Amino acid sequence: MARTTPALVQEIVEVHGADQAAKDTNITPFIAIANAVLTNAVAQCTGLGNAGTATLELIERNLAAHYYAASPQGRTARVIKTDAVGDGVSRTWSVPAPAAGHGFVSTTYGQAAMDLDPTGCLARMGRRRAVVAWLGTPSSTNTHTAGAP
Repeated sequence: MARTTPALVQEIVEVHGADQAAKDTNITPFIAIANAVLTNAVAQCTGLGNAGTATLELIERNLAAHYYAASPQGRTARVIKTDAVGDGVSRTWSVPAPAAGHGFVSTTYGQAAMDLDPTGCLARMGRRRAVVAWLGTPSSTNTHTAGAP
């Protein structure tokens, strides 16, 4: 079961849709992806499950926004910002969601999810690993010389 909701995700990212029902429908698949990724991370990473319900919801919310912003329909997504201007008055505006790099670091939402993870598990998941395996013969038994076919 998802930890976050379409309404909570839409507080941090502008979701495209003709009406609220369409927006909810458009973000729901990304919430499912975020939930699966986070549930897998909780199962694999010692301590992440102890982060607390509120923290896990925030991580999932940011992961859902990350996956949406990284998708073709979300590439024009905008970050929703609010600040207080005084006397209980606040202003809300949106700016283009910046992107750089690959994986979770490619959006501010993915970066926020990693920042919220007290175990560093998401940061490790976001790293690509290269494996190098030598499938040849040891050099002492190799009869080929440089340049020889």
